[in-house]
This record gives sequence, structure tokens and C-alpha cells, in this order.
Amino acid sequence: MAKDSKWTDTSINNPRVQYYNECTKANSVAKPILSKIIEKQLVLRDLKLNTGDAMGLRDNLMNHRDLVNKLYLDENGLDGNQLSFILEGFSC
Repeated sequence: MAKDSKWTDTSINNPRVQYYNECTKANSVAKPILSKIIEKQLVLRDLKLNTGDAMGLRDNLMNHRDLVNKLYLDENGLDGNQLSFILEGFSC
């Protein structure tokens, strides 16, 4: 079977692919969170997030330090535990 050309070795370093993989591991449907990054600012407004989203975002922020330097959250339904996962991504 031929290798799918869109899933090349360079995809491993792609933040969107990594986020999708982390959400899949957490049995969560990946949301278009990373498309909300504009000029290193991640604005998540009126987008309900779950634990899988928070864990996927955390891991992505840890692996891609220069991706986001500001975070704005509003009306996401995050609990304290989920928020702590996201903040861990900025702490390392």
C-alpha cells in the first residue's frame, strides 16, 4: 500500500497534526483551536473545550514554544483542572 502523501515525515513537526493526534489519544474530537492563532495570540471565545482539547493544547504548547505568547479565554466551560492543563503548556 502506498504511503498517503499528506502524512509525510514532516507532518510529525506540524502543530496541527500533533494536536489532532493528542486529541485522538484522549478520545476527543479535535476542534479547530490552532486556526484561532493570529500573530501568536490564541483567542478562544465561545468555543466549548473539554479535557482532551486542554491536554492536546498543553502538549502542543510544550512542543512549539514559539507558537503562542498570549492566550485569551472566554465562555469556554473550562473547569480548574482543564485550565491547569493549558497553563502547563506555558510553564515549561
